[in-house]
Amino acid sequence: KEKFIEWYIQNHYECGYESMEIDKDLLIRNNKIYSPETCCILPKTLNMLISGCHKHQDSDIYLPLGVNRIITKERTKFRGVIGLDGKIQLLPLRNTPMQAFNDYLLQKNAQLMRMAEQYKQYLPEHIYKALASYEVYPFTQTTYCV
Repeated sequence: KEKFIEWYIQNHYECGYESMEIDKDLLIRNNKIYSPETCCILPKTLNMLISGCHKHQDSDIYLPLGVNRIITKERTKFRGVIGLDGKIQLLPLRNTPMQAFNDYLLQKNAQLMRMAEQYKQYLPEHIYKALASYEVYPFTQTTYCV
């Protein structure tokens, strides 16, 4: 416990007026351990950006990250949904979940790169590099969220 507190004090940095949070997911994918070796400190906005990178279940099927099922009269369609600049953006309807995920992936990767550049001046180099190279996968083994 004391080692973690010491690590936090030594590694804490400011990012304008934004609140800072401890993150366990950026440096090590699917990490479940909070320790100085596995965590980093991120502005809340960036932490929320990567913590939203988990798949979810739509009643009876698992869908890729960022994909919703839309049931129409004709057939079932799939749509990517992403939060951009504080607003929800609905992406085009697609025939398969993976087509919808690919739409989502293009938007999410662009968002990650834009935010990495926006925060670059504040971030320690290893955190910037991890954020700039963060890969978004259609499925993870961790949390389910919408």
